[in-house]
Amino acid sequence: MIRCQMYAMVVFAFGCLVLLPDHSKAINCWVCSTDTDQRCNDPMNMTKGAIEDCSRAPHSAFLQPVCKKQKQRVNGELLIIRSCAWASDSRSDDGPCAINTPANIRIEHCSTCDQDLCNGAVVIGGCTVFLTMVLAVAVHLATY
Repeated sequence: MIRCQMYAMVVFAFGCLVLLPDHSKAINCWVCSTDTDQRCNDPMNMTKGAIEDCSRAPHSAFLQPVCKKQKQRVNGELLIIRSCAWASDSRSDDGPCAINTPANIRIEHCSTCDQDLCNGAVVIGGCTVFLTMVLAVAVHLATY
């Protein structure tokens, strides 16, 4: 009984460590636009070819790479752009969504995020599913 509980605690601790965010790793974002590829639309239907490692693109050392999704109307036509962007840690900065646009462009939506492929559809990774199953089994075993 005690051995089973100890096993469950070790598995739980390992799962927590694995799920902690790693801010030192690269961020991958979807990079596409509906003016050149309609698969970039909502809902998105892109392939791995539209993924870019945004941390490799040239940017200031004081800025962190983020993923950006923007919906805009250009001369009345909806355009969706998914891209890399760079944000500062400063709260006084409006960020990559604060851009001046010509009169014929109206921004309808703009958001940034800092997780891999977060500017596309929601995806649950295989590692997350596996760890969730392991933790569920460990908790189940600990209750016996």
